[in-house]
Amino acid sequence: MTPSEKISAAIRDAASGTAIVAFVTAGYPKREEFRAQLTRIGNAADVVEIGVPFTDPMADEKLASAAVKSGVSGFIIPDLPYDEGEDLRAALAPHGLALIQMVTPVTRPERLAKLCAASQGFVYAVTMTGTTGRSASVPGEVTRYLDGVTALSKLPVCAGFGIRGREQVEQLKGHVAGVIVGSALVEVLESGQDAAAFLQALRPT
Repeated sequence: MTPSEKISAAIRDAASGTAIVAFVTAGYPKREEFRAQLTRIGNAADVVEIGVPFTDPMADEKLASAAVKSGVSGFIIPDLPYDEGEDLRAALAPHGLALIQMVTPVTRPERLAKLCAASQGFVYAVTMTGTTGRSASVPGEVTRYLDGVTALSKLPVCAGFGIRGREQVEQLKGHVAGVIVGSALVEVLESGQDAAAFLQALRPT
């Protein structure tokens, strides 16, 4: 099983039927405690996304090799348009590493189909336009959009942006394979609360 396939399998095999993808920022809030914190979060979540601020123009192949040695299974690069990602895709492919594509409610149908076909690991379906952090309600247009993405994708689809509580996860169950929890988890970590307990409490019944 390739690293990319491991991501898909972890999402599909979530015990609750809706996978929890936990986003954390590398070394935050305390660098010296991050490794232990990551272990606890990894035990509570199905997949962990580690945010790494990155500005150094490192060669793609060097990045891919380092990822394999570190046990990384894939990448989400929000600022890299699909049309400009060929070099990175070529560098990741020999290692079986995923390059996860993001789609939004305003992605045009023809581009949506292309992104779903090109994504690896899972498809990241943004629930709203704008910045993350706000709580996302789950009105009918959101679930219809997510149903459309799921229908197009052969991979699991995970909804992200504004996921903050179990009620939202319950509303999204059946429309997506998983949810991505970022800002709410960061706030839990900042306040010194139990991050693993918070993630477990999100799981639908």
